Amino acid sequence: MLFRANDGTNGIELWKTDGTSEGTTLVANIAAGTANSNPSGFLILGNNVYFNATTGITVTGSELYKTDGTAAGTVLVKDINTGTASSNPQNLTKFNDSKFVFAANDGTTGVELYESDGTATGTKIIKDYPSTTGSISDIQ
Repeated sequence: MLFRANDGTNGIELWKTDGTSEGTTLVANIAAGTANSNPSGFLILGNNVYFNATTGITVTGSELYKTDGTAAGTVLVKDINTGTASSNPQNLTKFNDSKFVFAANDGTTGVELYESDGTATGTKIIKDYPSTTGSISDIQ
């Protein structure tokens, strides 16, 4: 089971547990030091869990991450709103056995409907709704 917690040393980060004290460990300190990565919006797909997190204000904003439950396997999928700005991926929703959809903001087109297969190349806008007349919300 994955969850977020603050141990007083690493900030709010990604943790896992097997239901025992000994088996409850930090998965990855995504935001270095005591900064908070604030992982949220968890979605299980295949052998990975996808979520929204930030490395802090010096690298990326809130972006799409995935983990296989190990530190080495916890990686940024794609920096959608490049640089320190945030795309704020929300409403991660399983689409089929290999893809999921979500809402995110690339900083140019506004909040749009995205799909992802868990790779940077496979993470892309499905439909660009004109920011002056349209938007996306409530993915089910």
